[in-house]
Amino acid sequence: ANLGQTGREQGLKQLMTVNLLKRLESSVEAFRLTLGKIEATIDSTLTRLDQHADSTAEFDADAVAGDIEDDEDAEDLLAYGEKIKINLADVDVESWRRDLWHDRETLRELLEVMNKVTPDHDTKLVALQQLVGEKVENPINAGNRKVLIFSAFADTAEYLYRELAPALKQSGLEAALVTGGGQSGRTTLGKGYDFQQVLTLFSPRSKQRKLTMPNHGGEIDVLIGTDCISEGQNLQDCDYVVNYDIHWNPVRIIQRFGRVDRIGSTNN
Repeated sequence: ANLGQTGREQGLKQLMTVNLLKRLESSVEAFRLTLGKIEATIDSTLTRLDQHADSTAEFDADAVAGDIEDDEDAEDLLAYGEKIKINLADVDVESWRRDLWHDRETLRELLEVMNKVTPDHDTKLVALQQLVGEKVENPINAGNRKVLIFSAFADTAEYLYRELAPALKQSGLEAALVTGGGQSGRTTLGKGYDFQQVLTLFSPRSKQRKLTMPNHGGEIDVLIGTDCISEGQNLQDCDYVVNYDIHWNPVRIIQRFGRVDRIGSTNN
């Protein structure tokens, strides 16, 4: 019975619920941004219904899935690969409009609450700031101030960099951000560094900076990234990994720690 359209829709709703909760667990910012994207999609749909521009509504399932979930593991579950065309003559438009309006009002209530959680009141973010500060003040290995921070979502990583980088810079620490959205990285050292250069500046010894960037003397102390750097990267100059959110794939967690717990590491 679950193989029909009704079962498919129920399953999709359950997947979307889980994915929203994953974002909420990750950060208030990721959850807030996703709610805003869904609200914008509903607004657009209601506008089209009001306009009655044509009798066919066309929706890209892949685009909607991309708004809900960044993780590549879930793409196969959510992406249908084809656009779903719905003839409005076959739809109870008034009921659909009523349900969309109700969803939009619910989303607005949630957003109103979430917008009250500013960075100063984000206890998870404050705890991370304290954790990084304590590590810098009491290094595990003498002189090693490096911290590697992982998040499953690019929105969360962007949020952490935006909120942490200025304070870290004032404290004499350089920070950087790398995500899977592009090949360039962002650093407090300045612009113009690509993905691999950022990693090299974070782990100059293991990435052999003397060969690839011989004329650069700067270093990155705190690297914030997604799981795009959780596999195949030598970052063992660092001795401290923070999982800002716990990935739902246990293998990814092992891969994260594997960036610093590697052969050739001089850290204890």
